[in-house]
Amino acid sequence: MRILIADDDSVCRKVLMSLLEKAGHEALPFLEGTSALAGLLVPDPPPLAILDWMMPGLNGLEVCARLRAANLNLRPYVIIHSARGEKADIVAGLDSGADDYLPKPVNSAELLARLRVAERTIKYQWELKEQIEAMELMIHRYNLLGEIVSQTSQTATSARANSVQGNFCQPAQPGVATKLTDREIEAIVGRTLSELGLGETRAQLVTQPGPYKAAPFTAWAGLILPKENVWIDLLLEASAEEMDKLCEKSLHRAGRGKEVQGVLAETQTILSAALKTAIQSKGGKVLAPLLSRVRFTQSFERPMPSIPNRRSHSFTFGDCSLGLTIVVNQCRPRRKEPEELRPLDILAEPVFNSKMPEVPLANQGEILNERYIERLAVMALDETQGLLVPVFEPSEIAQYFCR
Repeated sequence: MRILIADDDSVCRKVLMSLLEKAGHEALPFLEGTSALAGLLVPDPPPLAILDWMMPGLNGLEVCARLRAANLNLRPYVIIHSARGEKADIVAGLDSGADDYLPKPVNSAELLARLRVAERTIKYQWELKEQIEAMELMIHRYNLLGEIVSQTSQTATSARANSVQGNFCQPAQPGVATKLTDREIEAIVGRTLSELGLGETRAQLVTQPGPYKAAPFTAWAGLILPKENVWIDLLLEASAEEMDKLCEKSLHRAGRGKEVQGVLAETQTILSAALKTAIQSKGGKVLAPLLSRVRFTQSFERPMPSIPNRRSHSFTFGDCSLGLTIVVNQCRPRRKEPEELRPLDILAEPVFNSKMPEVPLANQGEILNERYIERLAVMALDETQGLLVPVFEPSEIAQYFCR
């Protein structure tokens, strides 16, 4: 963890730095309060700061008050470190906005214990922030999806009249594979795009020799076929120009800000749901636990993983076109001990507690996060024969879009 230290006492500063570095942390030293405040207001600030009370420039309490007034989305955790140890001083320090108070001279065991408390608190803050952002994104996307559906309903009748007719996904007979042919995929996607009010759609299978080249805008969705142990990545692709056209056709207006990416993500959500339904109608079981994601790949810091085996389709409606690349890989479930589990692992089977075997603790298809992994680790302590959790590991493409 990066930890900012602000103290004008060189001996105290060096002792703190030595203790922190021995504990595996990165210490960022400052000699006075004004520059320390600036170091805590940068775009990616240290998550924790240890501030002396009395120092040149702004004192530690003033730095705390300025941080609180800055109304940051995620304020650094602050420990006041001072020789002023009276109860009134501690109260004043905490009331200024500090999260903890550590008296001088420093006691190494107490310092490390307080840092462990700080780390847990910071971790919870980040998890809460991620949950809030995910909820805000979900609300925004559902609102956007509602607008798309509202616009679609106005043209649904004429779109259906021009859509591809016939059911290409008859219920499967015993032994019939649940995979869709290229023709079925093109018919399903084409019909879905038409029903979204985008106009009659023409489909074409596209051969792309050489390495995969991501389009500027790429939306991802993932499907798992648990019976076949298959992971399917769906990549819906568009250029910036095509995205402008897609927004006009979907919303009957220009997209604003993140709405541009949201329109592609929700179109992908609808398409992947149509393909999921088609596979299920042929007798297959499909899991789709992860929310569709979109990347503006030209500005994303990590390159797309290589995709050697793929099938690509082009869908044209009016003067607009979208690409759909489908990647199919084997994905056999792995049985992991709790300490081996990672966020985004997906349960391949329900998980039961031996003390309550009739009620599953988690169902097939649930996504593991750090909190869930911690619960499973605690549960494993009560299991006499240990606990092995069967999970599907996300594909490299899924990790690129979801992590």
